[in-house]
Amino acid sequence: MKKITFLSTFLLLLAWGSYGQCIRTTLYPFGTTASSNLGIVQTIVTNAYTKEYSVITNIAVGEDYEFTCVHFEDETQAYITVTDVNNVVIAHGPSPLTVEAVAYSTIRVHFSDNAACASTDESHITTIRALLDCVPPNTFTVSDITTSNATFEWEAGADETAWEVLVLAADADFPTSGTAGIAVTGGNPMYTTTLLNPAGNYRFYVRANCEGSFSPWNGPLNFVSGCNAVDSFSEDFESFDYDTIAMCWGEIITGANNSSSARVLNYSGLEDSNSVGLFNRSSDEDANTILVAPKVSNLSAGTHRLKFNAKSDSSTLNLQFGTVDNTNADATFTELENLNITNQYDEYSIDYTVYEGTDTFIAIRHNGSAYNYAYLDNIRWEVAPACMDVSGITFPTESITAAEALVVWEANGSETQWDVVYGPTSVTDPSTLDPITPSPTGTPEAALSGLIDNTTYKVWVRSVCGEGLGAWVGPKTFKTLCVPTATLEENFDAYTNYNDVPDCWSTVINNGAIYASASLNPWEGNSPSSCFQLSNGESPTSANTMLVSPEMLNIATGTYRVKFFAKGYGVGSSLQVGTVDTNTNDAYFTEVMTLPLTSEYAQYVVEFTDTNTSDVFIAFRHDTNEQYSNIYIDDVVWEPIPLCPDVTQIAVQSTTTTEANITWEPGGGETEWDVVYGLSTVTDPSTLEPITPAPTLNPETTITGLTDNTNYKLWVRSVCGDDDGLWIGPIAFKTQCVATATIDEDFDTTTLGTLPDCWTALMTGAGVSQYADIEVNNYNYASEFRSVVMQNDNSANTANIMLIAPPVSNIATGDYRVKFFARSGANTGSLQVGTVDIVSSDAVFTEIETISLTDTHMEYAVNFASTPDTNIAFRLNTPGTYSSIFIDDVRWELAPLCADVANVQISEITTESAFVTWESQGNETKWQLAYGTADVTDPATLEPSAELNGQELELEGLSNNVQYKVWVRSVCGDPNGNGAWIGPISFYTKCLPASVPYVLDFENASVPSLPNCTDTETVGNSNTWDTININDYGFNSNALHYLYNSQYTADTWFYTQGISLTAGTEYKISYKYGSNSTEYAEKMKVMYGTDATADAMTEEIAVHEPFNNNVAITNEVPFMPATSGVYYFGFHAYSGPNQYYIYVDDISIDVALGNGGVVASDFSFYPNPVKDVLNLSYDQNISAVAVFNLLGQQVITKSINAASTQIDMSGLAAGSYLVKVTSENQTKTIKVIKQ
Repeated sequence: MKKITFLSTFLLLLAWGSYGQCIRTTLYPFGTTASSNLGIVQTIVTNAYTKEYSVITNIAVGEDYEFTCVHFEDETQAYITVTDVNNVVIAHGPSPLTVEAVAYSTIRVHFSDNAACASTDESHITTIRALLDCVPPNTFTVSDITTSNATFEWEAGADETAWEVLVLAADADFPTSGTAGIAVTGGNPMYTTTLLNPAGNYRFYVRANCEGSFSPWNGPLNFVSGCNAVDSFSEDFESFDYDTIAMCWGEIITGANNSSSARVLNYSGLEDSNSVGLFNRSSDEDANTILVAPKVSNLSAGTHRLKFNAKSDSSTLNLQFGTVDNTNADATFTELENLNITNQYDEYSIDYTVYEGTDTFIAIRHNGSAYNYAYLDNIRWEVAPACMDVSGITFPTESITAAEALVVWEANGSETQWDVVYGPTSVTDPSTLDPITPSPTGTPEAALSGLIDNTTYKVWVRSVCGEGLGAWVGPKTFKTLCVPTATLEENFDAYTNYNDVPDCWSTVINNGAIYASASLNPWEGNSPSSCFQLSNGESPTSANTMLVSPEMLNIATGTYRVKFFAKGYGVGSSLQVGTVDTNTNDAYFTEVMTLPLTSEYAQYVVEFTDTNTSDVFIAFRHDTNEQYSNIYIDDVVWEPIPLCPDVTQIAVQSTTTTEANITWEPGGGETEWDVVYGLSTVTDPSTLEPITPAPTLNPETTITGLTDNTNYKLWVRSVCGDDDGLWIGPIAFKTQCVATATIDEDFDTTTLGTLPDCWTALMTGAGVSQYADIEVNNYNYASEFRSVVMQNDNSANTANIMLIAPPVSNIATGDYRVKFFARSGANTGSLQVGTVDIVSSDAVFTEIETISLTDTHMEYAVNFASTPDTNIAFRLNTPGTYSSIFIDDVRWELAPLCADVANVQISEITTESAFVTWESQGNETKWQLAYGTADVTDPATLEPSAELNGQELELEGLSNNVQYKVWVRSVCGDPNGNGAWIGPISFYTKCLPASVPYVLDFENASVPSLPNCTDTETVGNSNTWDTININDYGFNSNALHYLYNSQYTADTWFYTQGISLTAGTEYKISYKYGSNSTEYAEKMKVMYGTDATADAMTEEIAVHEPFNNNVAITNEVPFMPATSGVYYFGFHAYSGPNQYYIYVDDISIDVALGNGGVVASDFSFYPNPVKDVLNLSYDQNISAVAVFNLLGQQVITKSINAASTQIDMSGLAAGSYLVKVTSENQTKTIKVIKQ
């Protein structure tokens, strides 16, 4: 953390407080802006808010700069603060602000409305300009470019009449101030070079010659020399960077305020790569957006054509094709042909054989509406074939089967024969393929046969005119259909992208669906990952959102069924299963069965017994009424309906450590079943041996010989004589843990999001939310670093949300108790402690005690009478829609016969003593106490006190600023013995008073705890001070922090360590404070007094009411205690309810500068203001002089030992400084102005 000590003398003399130095914490723009240092106005940003700062790099150290910040609309000037990168202020003042001799190469420029640091979210234009004696020329242009020549013109930067220029190759080094150029004299700002090479990349620079001194070089102006004419070209734009003009190509943009472009893009190419984009931003009919191709030597030869691929980002867009006479803005465009392109790439050709003009440049002009792109790729200038190209290649949908397809096209000439080639999508060159035989003749179509089902093909077609051939036109693609299938097994796991639809499957969304979707979900699957998701969005119930199977061969046999897993999120979640007549959006759905779903995956079976249907597709239709509800489908199987019906509703009714009781529902009239089971790693039930004897008559069995605390899977199938049903399962279950005699669980070694072994979360009963949860988390713990959180998440009060402990072996004795820490997630809560008879969804909870909780962890003990149940249960009993409870440090232990003490309190803490009190819960009359340092965890390792007759004890001989732990137990003597040690209760002894200088920067605090030797006091329901790590709003590390309470006014104090102060001595307190919002009004006062209590805070330092600066403010106040003693400094937050955050940092208390006895009448200094040397004199020897800037940073220090001296201040930036003069331990501080 950067710590800045402000000089109180400055604040007392100027009474500025923090005004005029407005440090902002929001960076904009998000990168840096490099100063051009050219002496011309350079825009930093055009839409800055006056709560932001910008970072400027490339500052020429020692140069002067001017900064401006002007409101975008009313042109009012704002306020500017310039700092180094550590926010040390260099200068500040109204815009325009001139800063002389800037000493840093990188600076920050902070913007505010005024010197009081006000801000508005309104656009401002901010600029920087280097103040140069010799300003470079500007606004230079290049024209008349040929293969060897180019002419450059510019505007003089001032009144200079001579310049130097450079024309460099693009890969040459950049010029420096020492680089000599070509002299241009005579007052005419123009230069022509004749030394260029064709198609070369060049850079042009110019600088002013101001009577022998030179401005910086201004440039570069990049340009390309003219290209030699070519007789052909083929350009795919892959070798050019984004937003550039391809070599030998050009753009002509004309018209008022036309910012259109015809440049290379790194997207929207034919193969998702580069393209050239014509983007028209002007609706002016006279405006031009023209792409100019390389100069060609044969444009009027009548032999060539232009061929290309194109598309637009609108449904249709018109392009004009023609010629231009040059590549400059005054070029004349002559149209030859125009065509409409669509939003899908297609191949086009323009016949230039008919052109008879003299132009040598091919031109493509955007002729569509404004703000639309035309994308072009693979542009070729080639010999026009003797045979006209075909066009309009299509594949009639009804012609495509699993093995065949018909391709048709349009002939554009008189030809009657064509060649057709096709191949897989990997083919890119049609010349590598053999044309089909025989060649199509007469009718422009061809049948393709012998294709592979479910495969995408590419097709090219060319015309044949005797010996002449047209060009290959294509590729065009189509995909063959899937072969109808008799079986189906799909788990969707081969697909991982949201837009994936499995091969041969399809989706149908029709009938007025709104925002509905049917897509793959890669992580909600039943096994193991992907599934298919149906979402209804805002669709009416009549809309169809469906997943459709591949075409099936045997739906109408009436002997097949579909099995699948499904779940749904949404009230009344429902799925319809049926058939559709087609897999297109014209599909008509016929319902077979409607299935209610739950939020957990379950397997469903739907039999298709209708033999009169003609539908050939299975369909899964979203049927939930609630909008924005999802249905998930997985593991779909199409199979014969078994002769032996499947069992259903397999359930594990109960488990022990070695057994599991299983029940199911028969599928029909069968009376025999097979049952197999194995470890959770088993996936195939056929690898397991059925249990013997096989269950008969009654659909239930008990599996024995199991291992405790082990996960198993089981399957059941029906047996019908020689026929068996299918294995139904797996059903997972876990055997119980062996009962234990003790429990001691702090949850600290348990993986987050889980529970310890043998602990169970039960969430059952009417109205339980699917989002209710019980798991280990890493916050709100009693002992570091984890606890269990129980959350009802909108469950009804009738729901059972229970944490079940491992079984205990001795609960029936009635001699044990459970002890634990618990707290509510809100101000209050309720927890029921009891038992359950079994660990399953059918568990019956028996309450033993209901405990009222607060928002602070407290330890509780519940005694258990004899019960046949063996599992302790904690049931969330807090009403409300989003209630939570935290439980930690659970122990099952023998209940002591001697009652525990309660309410152990520590009070009257000093640096070496503390007073301990407690309350009796029984009729005992003696007690013992044990205490030790913070590293003690077991009180049995300590030497207890002698038996005490009263319920209090003063601990003496303690060390200051040390953490202690205290335990207390009751002493009942024989036969009941002693109670349990109750504790630990922790406390710190007070610290010895600190001396000045005192600094508290919170860096040693363990967030959110307070630093040692500090304290808080909170009244009522207010939140309290804590610490936070914050890197925003002007704070950059640990800081003191107050978080708002939504209902109650803040009323909380933070106290520093006690500090020894002397009466009559002037001190200063400095601190940084702020908030995180400009909308909420915070309130805080600072006081001091003789004790760390609100009543003792009698002396006021400052009142900050209200403040909402959204930025850190440093405040410094002098004060003088009336009597000597130890004083505490209090920071009192008292904002209204539902405000926001308060931050405090860098508290420092020290003797005020200037305190001492230098006699003013015997001391003199001059001049003031000072330009270079400051003279000082006194009638005694001056021992030392120190100079401080206005942030309290020492910038000059000098040992003197003389009655007079001189201080060289010439190297300091202009501004105010404080000069501290020391003579024989006496000091005097003066303010001087450095010019």
